[in-house]
Amino acid sequence: IEVSGVYDTCTESDCLTKKAYYCHALKGAQSVLGSCSLTYDGYAGNIGSITWSAAWNASWDSATGAEDSLTEAACGTAADATVMCPEDAGADCVGGSDVFVAPDAGQGNTVVVLPRLAPLASTVQGYTVAACYCPDVGGCDDASEFTQQIG
Repeated sequence: IEVSGVYDTCTESDCLTKKAYYCHALKGAQSVLGSCSLTYDGYAGNIGSITWSAAWNASWDSATGAEDSLTEAACGTAADATVMCPEDAGADCVGGSDVFVAPDAGQGNTVVVLPRLAPLASTVQGYTVAACYCPDVGGCDDASEFTQQIG
C-alpha cells in the first residue's frame, strides 16, 4: 500500500503535525514575498499543494496577557485571509481567492513559499493557522481535500 502525502524524518509521534513555522506579519506593511516558507523532507505520490486552515481561536487573560485557551482549526476548513493573503490578492491583500500554493519545483518540491502576509493594524494579537497538504488525488481545488496537517 502506498499512501500519498508529505513526510519528514522526525521520529516523535505527530511530529510533522506539530512542526512549527514562524512567519512574521508587520504593522502597517505587507511582508515580502518569500519571507515565509514551509519545508518537509519529501512526498509520496503526485506533487500536491499547500493551503492553511481557518485561524485558531485564542483567548487571553486581560490582566497578565497569558493565553487562557486555544481552539485549533483543523485542516479541511476554509483558509483564513485575515493575515495570509491569497496569492492573487492586490495591494494590502485586497481581493483574490487563490489560497492553494504549489511547492517550488526548483527546490525539489519540498519547499513551499507562502504568500505575503497582510499589514496589521495592531501588534497586540498573534495568529495561528495549520499548514495543510493535499496529495493531489482529487485535484486540490477545494479546502476539504487538504487533509494532512504538516505544521
